[in-house]
Amino acid sequence: MLFFALTGMTCHSAEGSNFKNEYSRISLGLEFGTLTPYGDIKEYRYIPASGEWGRGGGFLLNYHFTSIFTLQGHFAMGELTGTRQQNNHRFESDLLEGNLKSRISLSRLLAPTNTMNEWVNIYGVFGVGVVGFRTKKMTYDTREIINTVGFSPDGAIKENRQAELILPFGLGVNFKVSERVDVGLSSAFRYANTDHLDGRATAGGAKDMYNYTSVGLTFRVASNTRSMDWASVQETLYPGDVARMNHLSTRVDELKSEVTTLEEEKKSSKVELEKVKKTVEVIKTEKDHLAREVFLLKDTVQVISKRTLAPPPEVKKEEPVKAGEFFAVQVMATRRNTPEEEVRQYLGLSMQPMRHFSGRLYRYTIGQFTSAGEAVARMQKLRANGVHDAFVVKIINGSLVDN
Repeated sequence: MLFFALTGMTCHSAEGSNFKNEYSRISLGLEFGTLTPYGDIKEYRYIPASGEWGRGGGFLLNYHFTSIFTLQGHFAMGELTGTRQQNNHRFESDLLEGNLKSRISLSRLLAPTNTMNEWVNIYGVFGVGVVGFRTKKMTYDTREIINTVGFSPDGAIKENRQAELILPFGLGVNFKVSERVDVGLSSAFRYANTDHLDGRATAGGAKDMYNYTSVGLTFRVASNTRSMDWASVQETLYPGDVARMNHLSTRVDELKSEVTTLEEEKKSSKVELEKVKKTVEVIKTEKDHLAREVFLLKDTVQVISKRTLAPPPEVKKEEPVKAGEFFAVQVMATRRNTPEEEVRQYLGLSMQPMRHFSGRLYRYTIGQFTSAGEAVARMQKLRANGVHDAFVVKIINGSLVDN
């Protein structure tokens, strides 16, 4: 189907030789939306934090080969921002992006005869492009410059943007508002061939990604308002046969109606008998169904009567703070005074952590170890269980001190 959607326009019969002149193929789009990061400097793994929504906008040029396949040129620009409060990191980037994408209509490809295709187009996109960016990595609280890309070391002077390859992919939907205007929503990720987009590169780390979600308008500027983007799949693939197919379809419907009338006349004398038979079948079905329900209810009662409720698992609590000097493992630090139980559930810990206030942060620790070796062993176990920011600290007389 996809092959014919891409090449069908060169294979139509002589009866459809003027087909390519009946539809406009070019449309323009304007959009605006938000950019969110998916890299090393980010508060949460999947959901953007409140300060991680950057503004963006752009325009598109579409060439509609068929109603299924469109080649899309896209230029966009915007701001990308990420934060990591527990590491006191923040980055700000400004982006210029250009890409070329293939847009495939999934609704027409999977359901070509659905009437919804007349006003809704659900599609997927994938392609290749280039992004140019400048980035400042800084401290979260004081905005002190740590690292720059495309700026002078102090971040005051703009230099050449760093250009990298990107692979965009995503989904979108367009709604036909009028013969000349569509409104749409799209969301696409950009996989960048770099780990410097957020100003932080880690050895062996994954490449950076970002998402661009936008709303926009599409305009058909040609004098011909019949757009190939909204043409029926049948017309784009078989333009010369559409008229004959419509005629045959009408004649088939007429014959079906005649056959139906004859069958109804033949069955008129048996209507009452069929009703009685159906009623008997319904009663038998309901009787069998009720018998099965009674059997299942008896079995359920037996199972419930034998079932015992296990007591809920107990949450281990940390021992009272020892006097003197010992080691512990810090698992989290935040500016918010978060309850210990909430931290335990968030990190999936088996015991409640202890809370300390130090350096304008609330720090949460696990364990009271007399030796650093024991604390390191516990730290490695916590990191293996997903607490990747765990590290060893020293506590003297109940107060956390920096090593």
